Amino acid sequence: NTVVNVMSLLGEGGFSFVYLVKDMSDGAGIGSIPASGGDGMNGSSSQSSGGLGQNQYLVLKITSIHSRQQRDIAEKEAKLLSRLSHPSIVQMFDTCYRTPQSEGRGGHGGLVANVLGGGSGGGSGLGGSGSPLVGGVRPQHLILMEYCEGGHALDVCNRMSASGQKFDLPSLVIAFGQICNAVSYL
Repeated sequence: NTVVNVMSLLGEGGFSFVYLVKDMSDGAGIGSIPASGGDGMNGSSSQSSGGLGQNQYLVLKITSIHSRQQRDIAEKEAKLLSRLSHPSIVQMFDTCYRTPQSEGRGGHGGLVANVLGGGSGGGSGLGGSGSPLVGGVRPQHLILMEYCEGGHALDVCNRMSASGQKFDLPSLVIAFGQICNAVSYL
């Protein structure tokens, strides 16, 4: 079983919430923030091999399921992500589907047997009426993924634009190459 503690809400959209979580499981960890940090554009993966113990930061995507079609889409997403292994594509570690009846018993498949509220995220949306962490009545699909500290490429572009910065040519060439490598892998 994987046990995670929710640290903060990273984003939401449609029927999904995305959280930064800390792996609280016993034994070998799943993923970690690299010691060198990074801006998310340098191709370094935040995954690490081996048992790193606690202090493992991951991303948990929780999708509220409103129909069989939506469940099928969520399952296809998880199946596709599970088949991908590329340094420029976020890695999925685990997935499960849980129903309100299975909540508290670990759901199906054993992922995230316990999603613990809390952390340092004041105003993170935890406990709000729209939060999937509040014993809602909808089934949920959970995907546990690698955490990339710098965010996705659009986040980096938006931060640079807001601060009046521009990419230098070598950085653009590297980023473009990584995008092309990931697309050609698909």
